Amino acid sequence: MGPEERKQAVAEFDRLSRTINQLLILADGEHNPQRRSDPFDLAALALATASQTAAEFVQSGRRIEMIRPERVIPCLGDHVLVGLAIRNLLENTLRHTPVGSTTTVMFDDQDVLHVLDDGDGVAPEFAARAFEPFSRGDPHGEGAGLGLSIVSRIALAHGGRAWLADRSSGACFCLQLPLAHDTERSRSV
Repeated sequence: MGPEERKQAVAEFDRLSRTINQLLILADGEHNPQRRSDPFDLAALALATASQTAAEFVQSGRRIEMIRPERVIPCLGDHVLVGLAIRNLLENTLRHTPVGSTTTVMFDDQDVLHVLDDGDGVAPEFAARAFEPFSRGDPHGEGAGLGLSIVSRIALAHGGRAWLADRSSGACFCLQLPLAHDTERSRSV
């Protein structure tokens, strides 16, 4: 096996390994919806995840920017799973935007995480099923169609939700989790 074939084999192994791991997370989420309930700062987690993927964006000829809020966004849950959800949103934009595009990670005044891009947007026929397992925006592209489904499952397991927002250009994926003080308030009622 030559160097190029070896490189392709390793890339395929990585892709298959990632697909298997995501299937395991998807299956585990059905039986164990919330393994941990630790406090974390959603804004700091989003910034860290965006920073971890920045090199992939640059290497692919794309840009990523993070508009960090001036406040802590306190959440309770499994920060590892929520980090995976954020990473899946970022990898989705990386996979489906053209070279030269920019992905922006930001929070609105309701503390909803927005991952938006200036790409071609999402086809209407795909938008309705974007968060379904094995649903792919590009049937000939990479991936198993699990990333957005896992985002949705992780959000639901934490009492939140994920959705695709209407936008005139590009795509905007949103992730909303209950804030820690909202969670504590609902537990005391």
